[in-house]
Amino acid sequence: NIIIMDSTEEIKSFADLKKQSQSKKNLKLDLYKQFLTLILKKISNISTMLNQDHLVYQVPEVVIGYPFYEMDDCCTWLKDHLIKKGAKEVNILEKNKTYISVGLFYFV
Repeated sequence: NIIIMDSTEEIKSFADLKKQSQSKKNLKLDLYKQFLTLILKKISNISTMLNQDHLVYQVPEVVIGYPFYEMDDCCTWLKDHLIKKGAKEVNILEKNKTYISVGLFYFV
């Protein structure tokens, strides 16, 4: 069996694959940013309401409507961005749990 393909179809197909791959990467980044926003809101809430400066955040293993992602990559991305935002300590405890300490205690 011989399959004859038009070279323009082949190029279009590779271009489509590249677009699809980039689209998945963008969706993953969007999801990571949503996790970061959620964590920052939680930090703000616990520091205001409970006078605590730390939390453990569990990253969901699957999010409906988003492509699968590597848990390690996500936790590392979150750790890097939380430190850039001023977190004092960020440790990845388990596959999907991250300990975050921001040192937000205010003493009067």
